[in-house]
Amino acid sequence: MMLDHQNGAKQGAVTGLLSGTLVLTRDGEKPAETLRPGDMVTTRDSGYVSLRWIGASEWDAHVAARAEYAPVRIPRGALGRGMPERDLYVAPDHRIWLRDPSFSMHFRAREVLIPARHLVGWKGIEQVGYVPAPVYVHLLFDRHEIVFADGMQCESHHPDQDASVFADGQSDAMSALFPGLLSLCSRGAPARISLDRNAAKLALKSKFAA
Repeated sequence: MMLDHQNGAKQGAVTGLLSGTLVLTRDGEKPAETLRPGDMVTTRDSGYVSLRWIGASEWDAHVAARAEYAPVRIPRGALGRGMPERDLYVAPDHRIWLRDPSFSMHFRAREVLIPARHLVGWKGIEQVGYVPAPVYVHLLFDRHEIVFADGMQCESHHPDQDASVFADGQSDAMSALFPGLLSLCSRGAPARISLDRNAAKLALKSKFAA
């Protein structure tokens, strides 16, 4: 089964795992783009979960005006031991899972999701310009999940966050294959609270305070 591809020409959040990212499954780590519906993916909250759909979007990031689409690189160990296990590349709006007891003081939750673009500048995390046409892979489950990508915990796809992935008839095709799936996922709450730029800055200062 081929991936559903969408050329990223629309406005909105840019999410997904860069093609080549290793995702943990019941059968070990596999490149994200090689996964197929029905594969059992390891999740933080639900154990092994069947993948319902996989898609990919290609973005043009080779000119300055479109540099915002370029992937964010999180170096090995930047966010803790084995977090990630190797350099991780994600789309700028893809949300990364972080936990720290100090978060409870600010967000009434120890675990949060932070868009990768809000991590840039911390611990060597950077948005890189050497991937001129990044292909981002999107993994969709019955509900929003936390998955393991290159050893880092991060979100699965959430349709509400980036509807452009399902442009040009893809949502219709998905609805035919999985009746009610998109509406179910769209209504479902994110797996964790998501922090905006200011809240993310506060969280990072709190987590990495000397």
